[in-house]
Amino acid sequence: MVSSVSLNYCHIDNVKLGGDETLLHTIMQQTPRPKGRSEFTSVHIIAPPEKARSASAEKMVFNLSYQAKDAGKECVVHRLLDVCTSSNPMDEYNTVFDVASNLVLLKSDRASLVVFVGSEDTTNDFYASMIAMLPFRGLTLALVTQRKEYGDLLDHESRSGVFRIEGPNASRMGMFPVKAAFGSLPGKKFTADIKDWVHMDLTPYLDHEDQVRHPTVNLPFKIGALTLPMLTHNGSYGDSIESLASIVAAHFEKTGFFPIVSCGETCDALGYGSDILAALTADRKRTPQGGYYFTHKSGETYKCFENYGTSELYEEIARANEAGTPVVILAVGGGVNGNCIGLIAGLTNSHLVEIPTTPMHYNDATTSAKKAFSLVKENKILSKNILGCFYIPKLVFNISETFLTLSTANAHATIGESCKTMNMLGRCDSQIGAQDYFNIEGAAEFSSDYTKIVLEVGGFDTFVEFIESEETRRLKKEIIQTGEKIRDNRGDAKLEKKRADLLVEFRSRYYALGKVKTESVKSFLSTVNKEIVSAKAMFLAYSDPFEKYRALLFEYAHTLGHGVEAFANLCYTRALEKGIAVPESAQRLHGQCVGMAVLMAGQMSNDLGELKGDSFAMHQGLVYLFNRHGGFDFEPLKKLFDDMGVSKEDFCDGVLDVVRRDNKRGYIVCDDCTKSVDQLVTGRIGKMMRSTDKNAELRYLVEVDEDWQKRVLGMAFDGKFDKVADVDDEGKLRFRERRSVIKGEKVLVSSSGDVGVFLHDAIASIYGMNEQAMKRQ
Repeated sequence: MVSSVSLNYCHIDNVKLGGDETLLHTIMQQTPRPKGRSEFTSVHIIAPPEKARSASAEKMVFNLSYQAKDAGKECVVHRLLDVCTSSNPMDEYNTVFDVASNLVLLKSDRASLVVFVGSEDTTNDFYASMIAMLPFRGLTLALVTQRKEYGDLLDHESRSGVFRIEGPNASRMGMFPVKAAFGSLPGKKFTADIKDWVHMDLTPYLDHEDQVRHPTVNLPFKIGALTLPMLTHNGSYGDSIESLASIVAAHFEKTGFFPIVSCGETCDALGYGSDILAALTADRKRTPQGGYYFTHKSGETYKCFENYGTSELYEEIARANEAGTPVVILAVGGGVNGNCIGLIAGLTNSHLVEIPTTPMHYNDATTSAKKAFSLVKENKILSKNILGCFYIPKLVFNISETFLTLSTANAHATIGESCKTMNMLGRCDSQIGAQDYFNIEGAAEFSSDYTKIVLEVGGFDTFVEFIESEETRRLKKEIIQTGEKIRDNRGDAKLEKKRADLLVEFRSRYYALGKVKTESVKSFLSTVNKEIVSAKAMFLAYSDPFEKYRALLFEYAHTLGHGVEAFANLCYTRALEKGIAVPESAQRLHGQCVGMAVLMAGQMSNDLGELKGDSFAMHQGLVYLFNRHGGFDFEPLKKLFDDMGVSKEDFCDGVLDVVRRDNKRGYIVCDDCTKSVDQLVTGRIGKMMRSTDKNAELRYLVEVDEDWQKRVLGMAFDGKFDKVADVDDEGKLRFRERRSVIKGEKVLVSSSGDVGVFLHDAIASIYGMNEQAMKRQ
């Protein structure tokens, strides 16, 4: 556990004259290099705007550029925007993301050194800390400052007072973005104790005496040795919101608070965000300034800084800061909202509460300290989750009844990520599974048989069938349409009542399924949440909370998955521009793309001879088991592509274009431009291929030929992975083409539940044989 944060300030000569002939060498020697790297491969310089007219800064930029080229290092100069000296928070925000985006576009990576050259206006030093933390895993930043006094180098605040990087803030877990500082003052080390981590208290709702009104489940989770409170309230929607409001109010009992509720369009139409804000501000004694409701566009294409930067939002934060009222940002909705507004909380040093309305947000997004935007230009996702910081919430509060309004795509996205986890970790509670991940601190504490998720496939089927039923879809459509009218007529009591009544009817219809079916759905969701949260905790609790090394394992199948997702989202946007309808069946969310990419990664491992026979079948079978509803089929996407004139070559090239900007770049130096970084399974489920690099921190990253990736992408385009798992009359696992099943040309012999049991037993058998072989050695 990290208990303090520190920064070395190093003396350099001739700062006013732009430094001397050893300036770059000194900075490179005194700035810590990333693990596994003996040197920096490139240099990126961030300079003041030319209008600053800082002679000393310009001389330093010239000297650093010359010395970098003389040393054979690629060198790129970036400039702060002219508006950087403004005290308008939007100018500050745009300056930060303009430079951070260009750093990614101009290929800075984990092995790059970024030198921030400060001017006489040392207030601009603030930008160094903001920019330094944004490109994930991508750079090491050194600040060259012209300060005449040290000041607090571990606490940087913008002119507007809206943005702040406070090093000792426990929510940052000791991660301070600036790695070294240089200037004319004598050398000095700055160290500060990290403030105590004080999360919101769940005690009043643990083992609550009224289990009818307040049935709750607490999932144990740690990140960076800090406890992250994760509470699921399984009572009624109204009781859940009341409980949430009471927990937040109790935490700020002495000071009061200013709530900012953020949600996307669908969540807003369903009323979840406005209901929560109303509950939080019901007692004006605890929220004397009221609150602010921040709505924004939904979807991966809008996971960008332009969608979350508004003058009004930052004006509200500034107003609360001026009054000395703690700002609490509440992310209500899916993982995109949680990641993006969570990043805003990190940039503004605000308290963060996450209220997931999708399982992916609950068990995937919240169980990671990373909060991020994607790099999006002209509606094209160039790189997923590349601009962000590490920041953890004070509370994760799940209102279980909000899951009832999920889409089929959401349900499949949840299981797609689960298939990734099952394949990469397998059965860590076994003897051989423990050996696979023996070096991960916390493995014994959180290890589990992650493959037990397949036993819950019956609950998954029931849930999807409920979501897809004609009456469910009709009701949900009417609720959303009513919510859209409310959006245009805020405060219309009749419309508000109509939506509330429709939601009561909607939930009643679900409970009318009967106890057996609703319990199966509850068991499915509970099992998935518990196992995925436990899997994350294995790596993040102590060993790698910033997901820079061993926890990169969780990006298994994300290399191609991110590429497919980005290309699909670009096509959705362009289809709408052309007036081409995008059918619901063709819409693929992040987790679905990951599930599809699990099949591609498995095929690559098979092509290389690393994953064969029953082990290969089990790997693919985990996704095929959950594909009876077609959530992982490529065919609907291909039909859309055909309508748009998108060829197989277009698709493959578009995906690989995203892969080349993958956020794992910089860990391994690829031999040439035809190679990439990926992750593969070898031998059996739960055994990841290890790098031949002697650096243990690169453990699960391997170099692959892009031709291998292109081949499996082409197979996906041709529908080779559009299959469903079955067990035939002879008790053998079979993969049927789903198109043939739909047409009635093939009949499924076994229920999904029977296939789930078969897979679970077969995987256990493979582990058993491996353990016997291990004992014989």
